[in-house]
Amino acid sequence: MRNLLLISGTICLTAASVQAQVKITGTVTCPAKSVQQLVLPVGDKADHQMMLAQDKCTWTKPFQLYGSPVKESNQVSFNEVTGNSAKGYGFDVGTTANGDKYFVRFEGPATLQNGNMVSSSGTWSFLGGTGKLSRLQGKGTFSCKGSATGTACDIVGELPPAASIMPVEKGGK
Repeated sequence: MRNLLLISGTICLTAASVQAQVKITGTVTCPAKSVQQLVLPVGDKADHQMMLAQDKCTWTKPFQLYGSPVKESNQVSFNEVTGNSAKGYGFDVGTTANGDKYFVRFEGPATLQNGNMVSSSGTWSFLGGTGKLSRLQGKGTFSCKGSATGTACDIVGELPPAASIMPVEKGGK
């Protein structure tokens, strides 16, 4: 019985010390034409290419990073394209309303039609940032739909509580 009480007490203390994750959702849109794009044929078959692209995207439904909404997103991605499918990964450097930047890595497959993205989904994770976001962590998923005007991606994820990532100010505050 004493062991059961000890285990129960330990579980209660552990549960009390765990803080709830912060859920985030948002939608980012990118124009159909990239800022820069380089497509190189691999040479092994006609429809096998490597593509490097840079995109400037806008948050139509911005999420909040600890009280500051995201404003803009600059992405660089690298994709292997074979016919109507692609596999890729990339990086996003975004800016919040207070000027802090966040860094994200993303990856996932995509379906294409006539060289245009129809749909894509995958995972992402924060790699840090600047200012109050220097210790930013978190991860999530994305789901994108393409159209003639561009791509809209719904973003879902979780962040740790602000107290666990915010830098400690000088003087212990």
